Amino acid sequence: LDSTARNQPRKEQHMITRTLGSSGLHVSAIGLGCMGLSHAYGLDIAEQDGIDLIRAALELGVTFFDTAQVYGPNHNEELLGRALAGRRHEAVIATKFGFRIVDGRIAGADSSPANVRAVLEGCLQRLGTDHIDLWYQHRLDRTGGRRPGDGIARCARHGRRGPQAHHRARARRLRRLQRLERRHRPTHEARVPGARLLQPTAQSRVGW
Repeated sequence: LDSTARNQPRKEQHMITRTLGSSGLHVSAIGLGCMGLSHAYGLDIAEQDGIDLIRAALELGVTFFDTAQVYGPNHNEELLGRALAGRRHEAVIATKFGFRIVDGRIAGADSSPANVRAVLEGCLQRLGTDHIDLWYQHRLDRTGGRRPGDGIARCARHGRRGPQAHHRARARRLRRLQRLERRHRPTHEARVPGARLLQPTAQSRVGW
């Protein structure tokens, strides 16, 4: 964003909104994936420019913001938290768990109940919020990928997170997760398009 764009007065915007699956979450049809502001693409983006971008998206009617513990690691959630300070009520935050971070580096996938709870507490602190609206399992793994529900259910009982989601889930895995975790909060979101996922997602009322 250049200085001219930052200083322009807010205009009336009419953003289309949608409901994610059966979650009850209402979000803007256009969301902002924040990963590139601090991770993966090798771009050297000044922190204030990232904050300005997120706030400009809010002004344009965007309400859906996606981040993750591993983006940075941790920095991306902190950036989004600072950008939304004082405006948290205007945003739906999606973030992700499923990795273990050691000394600032990704040390492998880990969806064990203990790590799930620890990651959530860190996410809440970095984002400056008391709840997560949509929580993704970032990667399926052997430590807890089949059923991380114990840790997730405990977090849900304490009101710390909203609907659960799964990133890069295949159709067979999606059906299995739906059965295993039905007694917790049976809302799952899949982010991988493909014809083979359309039928099982529709049957399970999964949002995209």
